[in-house]
Amino acid sequence: MNDDKKPEDEVAPDASNPEHETNSMAEFEVTDAAAAEESPETSDRPEKETPSATGSAEAESTAAAKSSGAVFIRVALVILFSILLYIEVKYGILLGVLVTLVTHLAIGEPPEQVRKFLKALSKVVFSTVAFVLMQTEERPWPLAPWPKSDDD
Repeated sequence: MNDDKKPEDEVAPDASNPEHETNSMAEFEVTDAAAAEESPETSDRPEKETPSATGSAEAESTAAAKSSGAVFIRVALVILFSILLYIEVKYGILLGVLVTLVTHLAIGEPPEQVRKFLKALSKVVFSTVAFVLMQTEERPWPLAPWPKSDDD
């Protein structure tokens, strides 16, 4: 570092020269406040009413509470029906396949009652998948009646 500079070497700003004028922070703040007051964004806009003054705040909060409650119920149902779907597929379809296979080997074709039950079971699984994937708002079995097969 070279500290050979003397205070006389530094040029002090000339107050009469506008190039050397220094602005203080106070001048900037005043200028910014004046610009904000003149801004067309704030001067032309009417004041917004507060929601509590109109009474709609209570309605909006009630709607939001119902909406968040509905979302919570939907998420809970999706979780429960996901578990039910696992059980339907793992045990219901597997049992249906085994019964169909055994009856087909034993008598040549599955009995009509087994065929109707498996058709209805496939509709239950389809509606559960659609509900879990949020493709429909229609709640599947057991919150809806057991579907009938097309042959009924």
